[in-house]
Amino acid sequence: FVSTKQTATMRSAGLAYFALMLPAPVSALHVAAVSAHACNARIPASLSWLRCCEDPLEVVSPPGPPPTCRPLTWDDVEISFSRAGGAGGQNVNKVNTQATLRLDVGDASPAARWMPPAVRAALVKPGKVRAGKITKDDVLVISASEHRTQLANKEAALQRAQMCIFGAIEDAAPPKEATVEKKAKMKKLAAKKKRKEMEARKKQQQKKQGRRSKADY
Repeated sequence: FVSTKQTATMRSAGLAYFALMLPAPVSALHVAAVSAHACNARIPASLSWLRCCEDPLEVVSPPGPPPTCRPLTWDDVEISFSRAGGAGGQNVNKVNTQATLRLDVGDASPAARWMPPAVRAALVKPGKVRAGKITKDDVLVISASEHRTQLANKEAALQRAQMCIFGAIEDAAPPKEATVEKKAKMKKLAAKKKRKEMEARKKQQQKKQGRRSKADY
């Protein structure tokens, strides 16, 4: 004997499986949402990003993957050389060994074709670039002069620029949802902090009361 609730659940699971087999992803999501809404069944954890609201066709897009971009190449940057102090022995301030790298990450730059907008926005955010600087025209400028040759300094500048991009990718990535253990730990720490504040407030009140009692004498 199969109850009405079990029948509805089986029907929902069957329609959801059929929906996932459809070639068009939007149609599949709509069918899955309609089936779950019509049968009043719980959506599996793997489809938790499907939300059945008052409108059964309202579907929330799944969280996208973190932004990525290809490695930085010499064709993407401009390199110039100049004189500078530092490692170089007899060549200090005599030979153009300092390498200065420039990478334009503006909206109209060639980098906009291969670098995601979220990464570029994180890269030009004030205070995010430590190895160089960002000009008002959204140009990343990095200098390297610790080596004795132009080639070594040029490679060092490119490596620093790549590290800046890696940092921007991490900043542009969507935040991870806290686990149950982490949420419980944060709640426990918040309660502990509140308890300490209450104890400190109580001690302060007792201290004030002691001062008042002495003043009465």
